[in-house]
Amino acid sequence: MMNKYLRRKYGLGLLTWLLLTMSCKGQERYISQTLSEIHAQTLVYSDTLQLDYYSSPIDTLSSKPLLILVHGGGFAIGKRDNPLEKSFSEEMAKRGFAVASI
Repeated sequence: MMNKYLRRKYGLGLLTWLLLTMSCKGQERYISQTLSEIHAQTLVYSDTLQLDYYSSPIDTLSSKPLLILVHGGGFAIGKRDNPLEKSFSEEMAKRGFAVASI
């Protein structure tokens, strides 16, 4: 009975340690600015729909998280390329994310 209890206790401890160390390791890239050069590209679809895509041309990672930034204002006011949206998108791209602003 005691052996089963100890195995469970150490198993849970090991699992907790693994999850904590893996989650900390996985977030190193996106915590601070690691990239300096950002490329912004405007993609046009059907004459009126536009999307600004921000990424770094020097980034070697091919598969990265995508942030989709939708401006506020209920599509009555606001634009995808307002200074605050551009600043936020560039900042996130410097941290390693791919950003699409619509």
